[in-house]
Amino acid sequence: ENDRFDRPIVAVTESDFAEWVTTHIPPEVLLVTWYTTYRDMQFYNEIVYWQNGGIVASYQKNQLFPFFDFTPAWAQSIGLYSTSIDAVAASSTKPIVVNGFVFGHAICSEIVKPDHIAASAKGAQILMSIGSEAMFSHEIPGAFNAAKAQIYARQYGIPVIRATRTGPSVVYDKEGDIIAEQPYGTSGLLQVSIPI
Repeated sequence: ENDRFDRPIVAVTESDFAEWVTTHIPPEVLLVTWYTTYRDMQFYNEIVYWQNGGIVASYQKNQLFPFFDFTPAWAQSIGLYSTSIDAVAASSTKPIVVNGFVFGHAICSEIVKPDHIAASAKGAQILMSIGSEAMFSHEIPGAFNAAKAQIYARQYGIPVIRATRTGPSVVYDKEGDIIAEQPYGTSGLLQVSIPI
């Protein structure tokens, strides 16, 4: 039930999604998803790595953005809600290992948090930055966050994958040079080899 908003909330179980992955994604392909998940009686904003129909690893956002990841208590107290559910901040920024590669993470607004990036990049071989500036009607926020990702690639000497729904989506090498880019307002597929 959704008594706060006039639009539906779509939910699927992990087992149903795993069945879809098994049916539609070849077993050797690593599929990366970003969504809100319900674990241990809490909601988390999460990047999940799927392969061969199962979850290989996951990362949960720990730098939450007010009014987009959760509605602050003071706003709720006056009846102002901006989210249908409230996500909880995870406590770890530790990189995760997937298929022998070490991934650091920055979900959406985490890309503008220098302390978070420093912790996430430590020991990582690739920084995965999935985001969305869909709440904005202009390309400037996406371009700004892509530029931040480029700076971090150069600063920490690791490739950065910045994938967004509205663009630009960009893959940077460890020098901060663009390997591939999908411009703002366009959709498509980037197929690249990332030098580690």
